[in-house]
Amino acid sequence: MSLAANRDEFTLMLARAFDEAWAQYEAWAQYDVPGHGSALPEKVARSSLARHLVALAREGTTEEDALAADGMRYLVALTPAQEHEPLATNGPVLMQPA
Repeated sequence: MSLAANRDEFTLMLARAFDEAWAQYEAWAQYDVPGHGSALPEKVARSSLARHLVALAREGTTEEDALAADGMRYLVALTPAQEHEPLATNGPVLMQPA
């Protein structure tokens, strides 16, 4: 196989890993996950994911499933934590003095 063919296959593999990581992140972000706020802005998340996957590939990670799983974990780690704890719904809410 030529170098160009190898490069093309590698690029396709990175694209598939990106698509899988993005799909998993979108599914994860639809749920109210304790400790995490809202999902990252799409433009920020997608460009960060692409850079992360390329860096992993340059470091030697070449398995599509491993890249996708690591990409998903990376996006979750970038997602900001909730700033406020949700209010308790199973008891009275105490008011703070003014």
